[in-house]
Amino acid sequence: MRTLDFSVSGQTVTRVGDFSSIIKGSKGYLQCRFDLSNEWTTYRIAAIFQYKDQVELVQVENGICNVPDSVTDGDYFLLKLLGVKSANQYFYTETILIEQED
Repeated sequence: MRTLDFSVSGQTVTRVGDFSSIIKGSKGYLQCRFDLSNEWTTYRIAAIFQYKDQVELVQVENGICNVPDSVTDGDYFLLKLLGVKSANQYFYTETILIEQED
């Protein structure tokens, strides 16, 4: 399994390490690992993955989640995080583009 590493500070997401040669169409192969800043510690966290109209919400546990197979068939997918404390206390990160190759 390949791990894509990110640093998350507040609402900013930064790629860490090598993001080359991510091959589109791979299934059950990609996971994301997030190094989260302190403001995330009291929130439940979900990753939101999107490719065109396909949107998947995946729970992040211990800073890690799998990339859903439904978003890996294109040239890219989008990723952002959602932190939820209550129905009226939540926040998102910026959206980051992850490119994939043939």
